[in-house]
Amino acid sequence: MRRRSHIRYWTHAAIIAALYTVLTHLQNIILPNSASMAIQCRLSEALCVLALFTPAAIPGLAVGCLVFNLTFAAALPLDFLAGTAATILAAIAGLIYVVNPMDIVPEYIIGFGVLDDAAVVGIILQAMHMDLNKYKKWQKANGKR
Repeated sequence: MRRRSHIRYWTHAAIIAALYTVLTHLQNIILPNSASMAIQCRLSEALCVLALFTPAAIPGLAVGCLVFNLTFAAALPLDFLAGTAATILAAIAGLIYVVNPMDIVPEYIIGFGVLDDAAVVGIILQAMHMDLNKYKKWQKANGKR
């Protein structure tokens, strides 16, 4: 039985790695260089939420990030390490935040217990929006698309 759970774990990790890699390549096709320049916003990083459902997401996301950085011709060697480390930290931080019992608003208060979680998601989305706007300005300034 234990062997079967290991196989399931690594299968989940492999699927998540493949999803991350494919989604990031698709983003680079649809929005050229948005996932690979100095200012980037990888939409596939949203997969970090999977760490809440399966611990296999953490190695899966790390491998997916590494595979994208290795297979994308314009990636710098620093991206191989720093980008992968940032993905691992984001997945672990998201998991810790959700399982941590210390919240601004306790979870047991029905209707209000998820407000702090929603606020964190809102802050993250706002940061992503600002990064995308910076990218669009950079793209216009450099005559890209």
